[in-house]
Amino acid sequence: MKNDIDLLVSRMQKDDRSCRVISICGMGGLGKTTLARKIYQHKFGFEAHAWVCITQKLQAKAIFKEILKQLLPGENNERVMGMGEDELVRELYDIQKVKKCLVVLDDIWEIDHWDILKNAFPLAESNSKILLTTRNQRIADTEFVYKLECLTEDESWDLLQKIALPIHDSEGSSTSNSKHFEAIGRELIRKCGCLPLAVSVIGGILRGQRYLGDWKKVLENIDSHLKHGKGVDANDKRVVHVLN
Repeated sequence: MKNDIDLLVSRMQKDDRSCRVISICGMGGLGKTTLARKIYQHKFGFEAHAWVCITQKLQAKAIFKEILKQLLPGENNERVMGMGEDELVRELYDIQKVKKCLVVLDDIWEIDHWDILKNAFPLAESNSKILLTTRNQRIADTEFVYKLECLTEDESWDLLQKIALPIHDSEGSSTSNSKHFEAIGRELIRKCGCLPLAVSVIGGILRGQRYLGDWKKVLENIDSHLKHGKGVDANDKRVVHVLN
């Protein structure tokens, strides 16, 4: 993720009010949250920070309370808990105009949810920034969009090896460069669509399996159960089938 991190870090460090919302967009299993977490760890000289997970069922009032508690860690929690939604929105809006804040909204599903949440952010009136992750391209089409793509086959094979294949097996002979393991591994990768989450799950299943027959069984099982298709929904289903 080094190139992804370097590009987004440079974007976050720019004091540019025309780019207050940065979106990481892509299908499930690509590593959007992982990337956002690495970006969040840099801090960039922000005075206050908050990270919240939105999920499919938006609870706006609870989200606003959690953001406010993180931006004002010394604030009286009872006062925050007693606030109504409109009061929370006003408080968050005012804080971000005074302080330079970084807020991560992880896993936003619906454009309607973003329309509700964005009322709490003074996007054109402050130096604060919003980093959001989403599968929904319509949500991501706000200011700066960074679209994550699937791994290449070679990157996927490197990932699978790191998880599944030890450097040496119990008899001391190297297995990581075996052409037989690689052939089956690359076939598995292709059936996983080169999605990092799917490859990681398969790697965990194969970890410690030092016989080709065991790898072939996994391949046969995936071949019989995995659904193929194009588009975000189909690829999300592919991840679900790999997990199953």
